[in-house]
Amino acid sequence: MKIRLIVPCEPFYYCGQTAIDHYGPAIASIAGGFTATQGTGGWNNADGVLVVEPVTVFDCYVVPDGEVCGRFLQLAQKIAKELKQDCVYLEIDSIVQLVKP
Repeated sequence: MKIRLIVPCEPFYYCGQTAIDHYGPAIASIAGGFTATQGTGGWNNADGVLVVEPVTVFDCYVVPDGEVCGRFLQLAQKIAKELKQDCVYLEIDSIVQLVKP
């Protein structure tokens, strides 16, 4: 089962950490490991203005397991809440969820 979780980077610039430092251990504990890629994400805000920001894309592969899906969903909710995001991108086997806090 392929899992992709996209985490905004900007909140970490102010505390000297990275998304990998902060969320990597939790992701590795669920999936056993990950590949992290730095990228750029964009979205339209409520005024229709394009907002562009740096992101970290975490890709994992795990043996299909309902518990793993639930743990990633909980982690995505936690990330959205901690980083004060409207939602966080979570993809499990090509099914995308925009997870709210």
